[in-house]
Amino acid sequence: MERQMIEQIVLEVARRMMIKPSLLICHDGTRDPNQLKELTQRLIHNWEVSLYAFDSESDDPPELSEKSVLFLDVDQDLLVRGAQGLTGTSSSRWLAESLLAGNEVYLHPSRSFNWILEPKQGSSFLTEGKKRYRELLYRSKEALSSFGVKFITESELLEGIVFTREAEPMIYQKKLLTQLDVEQLKVKKIRVAPTTIVTPLARDALRANGMELIWEHKGE
Repeated sequence: MERQMIEQIVLEVARRMMIKPSLLICHDGTRDPNQLKELTQRLIHNWEVSLYAFDSESDDPPELSEKSVLFLDVDQDLLVRGAQGLTGTSSSRWLAESLLAGNEVYLHPSRSFNWILEPKQGSSFLTEGKKRYRELLYRSKEALSSFGVKFITESELLEGIVFTREAEPMIYQKKLLTQLDVEQLKVKKIRVAPTTIVTPLARDALRANGMELIWEHKGE
């Protein structure tokens, strides 16, 4: 049986052996449901995805333990409140709880607020007063960054969020790592057990995509 066919046969079984990190996507309920569905589909290969709307009337918000949290369409209000530790809105309260719980937090600015990611863009046309006002908002962004918050651009969001776990390798356990697995993972590092079989085509795909393979030591 050809090598390619063998990899295709075991793909589904091997995929189920991957341990995916959990990602909670928080939004204000105004984004198009079809866009949310498309975004979720882009992420499910690398994340266990769940959604939470701030305007939800549910009395049982999702658990925060061991989750990364993505805030969609962040506006100026949430930026400033978050930087100052204020919790007067449902979104700012959820941001504070995420940070206090030690979660990995990502903020995606709304399109009208996207300039916060590019400080120099259009600044030459602003009056001195407007420049000073923007500086106030930049300081809020810097404060949140100092708390460990990461800011995500629109292009990163549309590409399926390539921010996935660059510092921490994805854990892939047991038996077999195939070429198709590698090609579907949007991570920089994959950690495998000493007994994992890595196929030759998978090794080629790792090199082609600039991905690092990390072998666990026995006893870890």
